[in-house]
Amino acid sequence: MKRALIWLAATAALTGCKIHEAEDFDPTREGFYIFREANRCLGETAADATRVLLFDLYYSASEEEREVVHNRYFYSSRIVISDDACHIIDGTSDLIIYTGGQPLSAEGAVWRYAYSSQSCLESEMPTISCRKHETGPDTYDLRLPDGNQQWSVTPFYCNQPQPDGPTRYWCELRINGTGNLSERVYSPDFGTVAYETLEPLKYNSEKRLQFQRGKLKLTATIDHEEVEVDARYVDDDQVVILYGSHGKTYWY
Repeated sequence: MKRALIWLAATAALTGCKIHEAEDFDPTREGFYIFREANRCLGETAADATRVLLFDLYYSASEEEREVVHNRYFYSSRIVISDDACHIIDGTSDLIIYTGGQPLSAEGAVWRYAYSSQSCLESEMPTISCRKHETGPDTYDLRLPDGNQQWSVTPFYCNQPQPDGPTRYWCELRINGTGNLSERVYSPDFGTVAYETLEPLKYNSEKRLQFQRGKLKLTATIDHEEVEVDARYVDDDQVVILYGSHGKTYWY
């Protein structure tokens, strides 16, 4: 056994290969790190898009209906509406929505939005517009100039009576999209990550930064080599990562 270990060490020194301890070796870990960064960015984008779509319900409602919508979706928020810029304020967070004085359902309406803490030009803000359908739910086109991200979003407004209390309301999104993510917060240096939805993502507004269903294809570059990751959401907080010829289910 000792002779075999010496031989392995010598082989590694000659070939430049890294020997992993068996209990520490995880061939899918790099793919999971790439997924985790993409999931964080996509989850934040979905959360913001949900707020904007729910705000359209408020903005389009009559004065009497607005109180109902506010209590359902913005109970802890303060909403300020001016001629053009509208604010959803939660503590120190201020989401500004530029409506152009039109609801999203209006023909040709395009909304832009950003947080007051962000320093960005109008051309750098996400935009959202509505594609109305005579049959079936409307869909919304979301564009993020950063990374040329393009989403098609279908919202569903859900409610469920509680056995011992009031009805619970939330919003679900079905998302198809492509684009590039350039942010990095984890240790592996994988540069820009490109993503594509192979199966629509299902997002629940009550579960921030989580998707309950769907499949992503992620492409990144590590050590000048392009790698691909397939990530399938299988349950709350779980994802199946396929990386190279290996697969593993993670909690995230």
